[in-house]
Amino acid sequence: MGPKTKADKDRVLAFVKANPNRALAEVAQAPHAGRGAENCEGAQRSEEEVRMIHPSVHVRFFGPFAAFVGEKKDEPCSYSAPTPSAARGMLEAVLWRPAILWHILRVHILKPIRWFTMRVNEVEDRYEEGRPVVIENCRTQRTLTGLRDVDYVVEAAFSFTPKKGPEEDAKKFFDMLKRRVSLGQCRFQPYMGRRDFMAFFEPAPETFAQDTSLRGRTIDLGMMALDRHYGKTIVQEFFRAEIKDGVLVEKGKDTLPVFYPNGGNGA
Repeated sequence: MGPKTKADKDRVLAFVKANPNRALAEVAQAPHAGRGAENCEGAQRSEEEVRMIHPSVHVRFFGPFAAFVGEKKDEPCSYSAPTPSAARGMLEAVLWRPAILWHILRVHILKPIRWFTMRVNEVEDRYEEGRPVVIENCRTQRTLTGLRDVDYVVEAAFSFTPKKGPEEDAKKFFDMLKRRVSLGQCRFQPYMGRRDFMAFFEPAPETFAQDTSLRGRTIDLGMMALDRHYGKTIVQEFFRAEIKDGVLVEKGKDTLPVFYPNGGNGA
């Protein structure tokens, strides 16, 4: 059983800070380490609780174009930075396993925010088995406003899901991610919000700096899509976002909200 009271939790966190290496090994193998959201109080855990099990990793994603659009609109317009769900999707394109769930902590913006517009063709209908889609009858054109020449360092951590095997530990997945990123291996090509906007990736440099045009500034992005809960109905969750000194975080905080989908399995 994990810590139930605030006093218990404070003692655990104090032990972790004093003995980080020992705490990582012990907590990662504890019976409660793989609990899903159904066993948690609420749908989120704090960044400190996630770090208590698995310290963060950094991966660089970059590309010529990006479009991180929220709910579909007649004339789609991108957010000024990747949504946490889009960043999670890029990481899962590199490494996904049923045993782990990625949590995006911060997105570091390394280049200026630049925009472009283009006309895109879209199909309004969906394919259903036995019913062909005649593209000429349901094609529509929209003006897309997106980002160009983007470069990000995604800072993330992961927690275990209930599907974690008894022999699986944090080091296995850290080594797996490091190997795949260094070799350029992925399950499928990551993309920047749209599948036609390819994302390239590589290990984040040991030292990196946010773009100079964003330093010393705070840009309020308003409500941003966080992620979705899937069940009988799809529930979109939002949060107040801002870019502070070139880093995407939750407004008034120094990290993004830690999201747990229903069931805690990342589905």
